[in-house]
Amino acid sequence: MKKILAYFRISITDTLEYRGDVLLYTFSGIALPVTTLLLWIAVTTSGSSSPLSRAEFVSYYIFLLIVGLWVSNWASFFISRDIRLGKMSPWLVKPAPFILYQATNNISEKFLKSAFLIPVMFILAVVFRFTWPLLHPFVWISFIISVALAGGIAFFIDISLGLLAFWIDDSSAAREIFSILHLIFSGRLLPLYALPLGLQNISFFLPFRYMLSLPLEIVLNKLSGYQLLTGLSIQIFLLVLTFLLYKFLWQRGTRRYSAAGY
Repeated sequence: MKKILAYFRISITDTLEYRGDVLLYTFSGIALPVTTLLLWIAVTTSGSSSPLSRAEFVSYYIFLLIVGLWVSNWASFFISRDIRLGKMSPWLVKPAPFILYQATNNISEKFLKSAFLIPVMFILAVVFRFTWPLLHPFVWISFIISVALAGGIAFFIDISLGLLAFWIDDSSAAREIFSILHLIFSGRLLPLYALPLGLQNISFFLPFRYMLSLPLEIVLNKLSGYQLLTGLSIQIFLLVLTFLLYKFLWQRGTRRYSAAGY
């Protein structure tokens, strides 16, 4: 417990040192959802058929801002770079696990980003006449649990992508392919309801839906009780699976890792 608190203090201090950069990253993440929301509002206003109502689109993209932030990850690039440059050596001898540092750094930065984002969300809610959904407490609890599970899945996948650098000199291609698929099948660019039926069916068998879209489907009250429990069960399965993937890549990768000059 002391190690966790110590790493949180270090991570918060590091994050505050780069608060200007964090602010820019936070606002850069707002542009795409707001632009897409404006496009969908134009579609619904024109009378064209759309998969969701205007109010549902507003709710979707308002919640997408905060959910998208809490499931986002950015460590794979830095992990890949450190492996290539031989800077992973200290983590092989430190008493605290490498994953603990990554987790505390991730969560600390998200808290600061949330502090910047919440006032913006309030302004957008007023501008777009956002109405807070009246949901059963069980649905809200399920939503929070789903966000946490989605964040965990995305976190371990991101770490695993970075660890590929133990075997691949340049893992950027794998990260780019993953980012494109995530953009399409996670619901970040468009709600999955807006995809052609064939792509919607495919999305149910891919991990991307469970890394972002599922919590949004829950908060929009689009799922039956059975669908909700099934979705949460799949998220738990994927969380365990991605954690085991991370463990496998870390253990195998560190065995073959070598560096000079550090």
